[in-house]
Amino acid sequence: MATRNTLIAGIDPLPNKPVQKEPVLEVEYASSPRQAQELRRIGPYEILGRPLGTGGMASVYKVLDPKGEVYAAKVLSFDYAKDRKKRERFISEYEVLEQLDAHQIVKVHELIENEDLVCIIMDFVEGKTLKHWIKRFAPFPEVVIFHILGEISRGLLECHSRGFCHRDLKPENIIITSKGEVKILDFGIVRDMDMNRTLPGTVLGTLDYMSPEQINPQGKQVDFRADLYSLGVISWEMLTRRLPIIFGNSESIVEIYEKKRNPKLKKGSSKSPLIEGMVEALMSPDPEDRPVSVEEILTLINDYMPIRSIQRQYQGWLTNIQREIHEEMVRKTQMRRTLEGDAIYIPEPSNWAARARWVMAFLIVQAGGMGLLYHSSPTAKSLIDGFMNRTEKTFELSIKSPAK
Repeated sequence: MATRNTLIAGIDPLPNKPVQKEPVLEVEYASSPRQAQELRRIGPYEILGRPLGTGGMASVYKVLDPKGEVYAAKVLSFDYAKDRKKRERFISEYEVLEQLDAHQIVKVHELIENEDLVCIIMDFVEGKTLKHWIKRFAPFPEVVIFHILGEISRGLLECHSRGFCHRDLKPENIIITSKGEVKILDFGIVRDMDMNRTLPGTVLGTLDYMSPEQINPQGKQVDFRADLYSLGVISWEMLTRRLPIIFGNSESIVEIYEKKRNPKLKKGSSKSPLIEGMVEALMSPDPEDRPVSVEEILTLINDYMPIRSIQRQYQGWLTNIQREIHEEMVRKTQMRRTLEGDAIYIPEPSNWAARARWVMAFLIVQAGGMGLLYHSSPTAKSLIDGFMNRTEKTFELSIKSPAK
């Protein structure tokens, strides 16, 4: 059960009537409390290292509770904690998330606040953003896109059914965990559709993923269909590795709005006409022309292929990707150890010719033939810096990486 924990310094008891004091929020800093990265403890939670990430308003830390359980702590910037509107917007994210219960949405556990600090304690999710995966591995296979799209849609179904619109869906706000699970993050600018009001805050989304009505509402209510538009942009990016609409740095709001109203997708540039057609529907400039709900997307995915089959193929793809990542890490580690390893000590030869033979033998054996490259490639030669310090019995050989 999520709890709101407002911790104050305590109150004085009434005469002849003892009163239980509220607990004091103990916040420990390494030095200056103005710098979030110097936090060491928030109440009962011990902060484990430096921030995992820092955004415009908050930093996220890995923390440990007294029972040894690991969580994530999202801490509002100290300057923003003094700003009433930004503080309310941050707290509203917690109030929304504590109402949502879906496997695809990160679960919150506690809100901790005092005069100087506001913090949301939530599940610790280990993984990389969808943006990272797109940069590394897109274009994705069709079945992978449908799996990720389906998981996002299931999370949105819970959000929309509770009367909320996310309004800032983008690959940076979606995590693919180490197990391949899809999690939606950052509900800081959610709109409460039932009450027809925007939760506090001035930032309304990210330009590339915003719907036309978010940019220029023209009196229209921004509802869940704005999230469907964002889904279309994300799907196109997974399919092609690029955004469907490119904006210049100097374009006005009117020019941006017109591009959003008249998207010119390069259809036929991918291997999936089915997803291209779905993207075209999701990115319809008029909300009335988009799918009725995310349930429609889930129906389309189910018609495409049974869920279990999609999951099985997705896991197979993920296993292959993880194997590639592991092999790449092994290669990089081996190369780093070769190029930046500790000094190697070799018995001193009797003359310089013998010494040269020792050096070449070492390079060939330890660097997999790098000695051959030393004479044939200027690039390889620049990587190898042998320096020898004469001592009574030994000389030192070091291999260094290029200066950065």
